[in-house]
Order: sequence, then structure tokens, then C-alpha cells
Amino acid sequence: MKKIFATVLLMLAILAIVGYAGAASSVTQQASVTISPVIALSGPATIDFGTVADSTAGSTPLTVTNTLTDGSNMAIDVYTRANDTKMVNTDSSITDVITPIQFTPHGGSATAYTTGYQMAYANWPKPVQGGAPVTWGQVLNINVPSYTNNGTYVVTIYNTAVAHGAVAPTP
Repeated sequence: MKKIFATVLLMLAILAIVGYAGAASSVTQQASVTISPVIALSGPATIDFGTVADSTAGSTPLTVTNTLTDGSNMAIDVYTRANDTKMVNTDSSITDVITPIQFTPHGGSATAYTTGYQMAYANWPKPVQGGAPVTWGQVLNINVPSYTNNGTYVVTIYNTAVAHGAVAPTP
């Protein structure tokens, strides 16, 4: 009887060890990643309207496309302004100016630049996930008056992007 009892105890111990070794354990986890907001607007360093060969022939309208590129990961609003409302000759002794300088907002019509920010593109959608940055051709216009003195005329244009719906930038 002692042998039977000892055998049964041994078998129970073996079963307990085997049963314990085969028990499962699990953990449930939530994985996460945080993506920081990115606002990325770029464009050419210079915008060239070209050359007027003969300013005596009459007013010369000029148009150029300023290609802006959006690499943001959210919808943005683009605002634009100029440092002056006129283009001035790089030779400060020449007082001729070219005005107005105009831009065409997305979906709008030609608008004269001011020194304060104006909406150029409202709610520009972010590029498609996994795709490439997207571009927009901002149309710029000037009208060179007849008999404008020769030389190079300049103005500085600023395009600034903010998150869609955010407060407009200030100069």
C-alpha cells in the first residue's frame, strides 16, 4: 500500500510539473507612435519677369508663375506679402517705379500686393500619404509703363504657411 501511495504521489507531482511547464502567460500591449506637425513651404529664391526690350513702345504687361511646393503633413494656409507696393530700381538715383505688383490667390483674381499678409491659398491639402510634395503655380503680374528707365527693378515677396485655420502671420 505504501508503494501504491508513493507511486500515486510521484505521478501527481510529475503531472503538476508538466502541467505547470505547459501553462501559458500573455500580456496585451498597445503600441503607439507620435507624429510631430510639419509645415514645409518652399519656392525659388528669385522670380524673374524677364526683360523688356523697348519700354518706349507702350505699357508691357508681364506674367510669371511662382511655383510653391508644399511638403507639410497637414492642411495649410499660405499668406503672401511684399516688402513694398512697388518695384524700385536697384540704382537708387532712378525714381521710376513699377506698380502695382499683383498675385492671384488660389481660386481668385489678381490682387495688388500689400505690406501686410494676405491669404494666397486657404486650406491647401497635405500631400497624399506615401506620395511626393505638391506644387501650386502662384501667378504674379506687373505692368511696365512706357518710357520706364532702364535697369533692374526689384521687390521682395514673402510667402508664409501656417496650419489651416491658425492665426495669420504678422510682418
